[in-house]
Amino acid sequence: MISIEIANLDLELGALLGAMLRVSAKLGQVVYLTPRTAMGRIHVLENVTDQVFKPTSPGLKKLKTLFKQAKKLIGKRHDMIHEAWGVAKDDPKSVRRVTLPPTGAESKPVPLTELNSLVRSIRILIFDVRRQKESIIASLPKAAYRKSRKPKS
Repeated sequence: MISIEIANLDLELGALLGAMLRVSAKLGQVVYLTPRTAMGRIHVLENVTDQVFKPTSPGLKKLKTLFKQAKKLIGKRHDMIHEAWGVAKDDPKSVRRVTLPPTGAESKPVPLTELNSLVRSIRILIFDVRRQKESIIASLPKAAYRKSRKPKS
């Protein structure tokens, strides 16, 4: 579920990039998803933001906050995906995780509420990004947008 929500977040962040660049959401997503690393994609957004918006632009602080939240949530997802998961021998109802490579540290119990909370946080961020994207689109003149052209076959 976490990976699904991160994929939805990626699509929304790509659409946000499209709005910032004044191109279609689809083209923004294509450009955004080109870097293979999740953090690299966020860096693309940060760099574009610094070039597109003046330091005094309304909403700039909100964008930077959204990117910071995205980094945090993507980092949590990254940690979870790259850790070993299992159940404790003495308590088969307890789902646990341990960092890789093993350091000898105790495995950590992972309550279902923690995973549900992460999914909820990602969903909230998705809606916040969508609202910010819509605000950017509303603040730009329609003439600033070009329609996507289909390539000739």
